[in-house]
Amino acid sequence: MFWDFHNNNQEGAHCLMQLFGPRDGSFKFVKLHVKPDDGIKNLSQEDAVRLAGEEPDYHVKDVYNSIERGDYPPWTMYLQVMDPKEAETYKWNIFDITKIWPHKDYPLIPVGKLVLNKNPDNHFHDIEQAAFSPSTLIPGIAPAADIMLHARMFLAEPKPTPPTSKMKTESSLVICGRSSRTMGKMKSF
Repeated sequence: MFWDFHNNNQEGAHCLMQLFGPRDGSFKFVKLHVKPDDGIKNLSQEDAVRLAGEEPDYHVKDVYNSIERGDYPPWTMYLQVMDPKEAETYKWNIFDITKIWPHKDYPLIPVGKLVLNKNPDNHFHDIEQAAFSPSTLIPGIAPAADIMLHARMFLAEPKPTPPTSKMKTESSLVICGRSSRTMGKMKSF
């Protein structure tokens, strides 16, 4: 009952963070994994090429039809947890998108299930207008110091269109980069 209340009243998220969060302001780096319980089933090369031309939304319709017939697709969500002190001395930059945290060093911790049990009532309102923005985060979740993530967050932000009469003709270019020792701090050069 307690969790149902907070699940249905997200305005209480701050209260939950106060109740269950650390008082000293400490934090951990967390990597999320969502793995399908039904396993991974790939199409043959021939079927993939054929469906790309005949039915490009094949997988979307497959999930939709599975939910309609009550065969709800489940996923298990896992976490990998790393202390910030470990991140500073780890053998590579943990924010490098080309690297995976080894499971032997940071084992997957199962934390819950994601089950799609309902199709959208209004496809246009619920799906088409749900513009994904990586900068939309729930309270208590902060973005990693990953330069690619920050670039995507910047590009996904809605930008006001200035009136054409006030547009500046000059432009500037800022290139952001990082070394493997800056732990993801962005710098201009």
